[in-house]
Amino acid sequence: METFAEEPVTGIPEPFVDLWRALARLPRKQRASVVLADYAGWSHREIAKALGSTVSAVGVHVHRARKRLRDLLEDRDEA
Repeated sequence: METFAEEPVTGIPEPFVDLWRALARLPRKQRASVVLADYAGWSHREIAKALGSTVSAVGVHVHRARKRLRDLLEDRDEA
C-alpha cells in the first residue's frame, strides 16, 4: 500500500491539504480513476485502457471514490 507523508504542508490552502489526505486514503485504482476522471477529464474508456481495467469497473471505482471522499471530507468538517 502506498503511503503519503503526514508532514505539515505550507503555502497550500487547508481544503486542498484535506483533499490530498483524503485521496491518499483511497485504494490505488479508486484514487487513479477519480483523479483521471475529475481532474484530468479522461473518459471512463480512456481510464480503463490506462489501468488495464474495464469501463464498468472504472465506473464503480469513480462512484465509490467520490462517495468515500465525500464521507472523509464531511468528517473533517464536523471535527
